[in-house]
Amino acid sequence: MNLADVERELRRLGVPEGAYAFVPRRGDEQYLLYEEPRGTWVVSFVERGTETFREEFSSEHGACSRFLERIKSDRGVPRRPR
Repeated sequence: MNLADVERELRRLGVPEGAYAFVPRRGDEQYLLYEEPRGTWVVSFVERGTETFREEFSSEHGACSRFLERIKSDRGVPRRPR
């Protein structure tokens, strides 16, 4: 699984683009999935500008799988399935 697979799945689930980002930032109530310059993949959640959880992965596949798992299990993430 890679980032393109994640994007397709998010679209299929109808998750709004504002609920996630693929760059490191300090937004509000967003899941983040991105690769750091040193090659580590990060899955995190930002709430009110503060990172409330962060997990690091050595592979894109591991990070993408965990990212989707977190979003799918969060009942607060709006969905409009297609």
